[in-house]
Amino acid sequence: QSDHQSSIIMARPKNQQERIIQNNGTQHQHRLVPDQLQLCISTIRFLLVSSFIAVCLTSTYMFEEINLQNLLLSPEARLAQHNRPFVILVQLSGEFGNHLSKIAYGRAIQLWLQEEFDVPETRLVMRHQGARYVYKWQKATTDLKQCFPWTKQFNFSQGNDKAVYDDFVQQYSSNRTSKFYKLYEGVNQNMGDTQIVGDTLRKAVKQYEKVKLESPEPFILYVNQFLHSNHFLMDRYYNEFRKIFQMSTKCCPTFSSKIPDATRESVMHVRNYLEEMPRRKGPRAGPYQEANSETVAKILFKDLVPGKDKVVIVGPTTPGRFRGNSTGAYNVLEAHKEALQNQGIETRIFTGLNDMEDFCFLIRTKQDLVGLETSTFMYWAAMLGQSRHARLYTIEGEKHEAATKTWANPNLLGRVQFESIYQSNQ
Repeated sequence: QSDHQSSIIMARPKNQQERIIQNNGTQHQHRLVPDQLQLCISTIRFLLVSSFIAVCLTSTYMFEEINLQNLLLSPEARLAQHNRPFVILVQLSGEFGNHLSKIAYGRAIQLWLQEEFDVPETRLVMRHQGARYVYKWQKATTDLKQCFPWTKQFNFSQGNDKAVYDDFVQQYSSNRTSKFYKLYEGVNQNMGDTQIVGDTLRKAVKQYEKVKLESPEPFILYVNQFLHSNHFLMDRYYNEFRKIFQMSTKCCPTFSSKIPDATRESVMHVRNYLEEMPRRKGPRAGPYQEANSETVAKILFKDLVPGKDKVVIVGPTTPGRFRGNSTGAYNVLEAHKEALQNQGIETRIFTGLNDMEDFCFLIRTKQDLVGLETSTFMYWAAMLGQSRHARLYTIEGEKHEAATKTWANPNLLGRVQFESIYQSNQ
């Protein structure tokens, strides 16, 4: 029996032991707990006792410092809570076209920061004009939200929070000794120079990296310019603009009388700066000078075929529809119509009920769309529209041949053209 027991013991794993206990002459076998398991139990007991003692000793201050919500966050998320947000504060102005152009510039800056400087967490904040222009900005923001669903995410009064933003705006735009003024100058006064804008963004990112953990207050880059002054950014982010400014069906009526003839009608937009800014006449109008009736008929539309091609003129058709307009504005449209008809070109005036109907008509043009380059209303109709050619003209202004020839985006190349024309002021 002893030899049999010995063989059983030897057959078991070495990490198991046996004890032979004799009780009232009877032998009983009992396995001992394995060494590893026994060690684990002892360790757990030790840790529990140690943890309890540590908690008791430090309970007077430990629980005052623990933020239970933070314990549920990842280290990256906890760090982000202490980062200063990088805010692109967009100063809006004017009406619909100006708002579009400034929002687009802010969005371009945001994308540039993300792609070139690896600043992923940026915020676009809108700041509207003051009480003097309340009608303009309220109407513009209403039209934007109705026509472009992407803009519904914005509170257009967020940037007017005096406690947060007013001091920063003052430092940026007025105090030339402020460290922020150079940033303001670089992205606004020199925004037509892509190299300067890029260098300014690099400086802004360096400043942001130095202070982002110091305070929860926002780091603000103040933007107060129009995108159409920088052709490079339009070219680079054109597909993005087409996406975010995709128009809602609620914005434009669909009935056929509001759609140009796709095969025969070219469309001309008249901005009417003459009536809005009467002091700027002739050469004093500078970039705001518009084509007169002779220029319209003999230069802008000189290639149309009499008896075949047609023209629709879009502009302020109702006196008083826009502030500053009078019957003189409609008389300009009639004069253009007469000059074109004298050339044998069938012409009509589009009688839109408001400026948004005008905009919808412009972007639906299939043939040539012609208008003044400095009109942001016309500029964005050209960029977002469907025209075969969009011709943006200036009177004796700088010729943007380089931009026209170097479009990289195929939807701009050969379609959007800039023309500088001579016009006698006699």
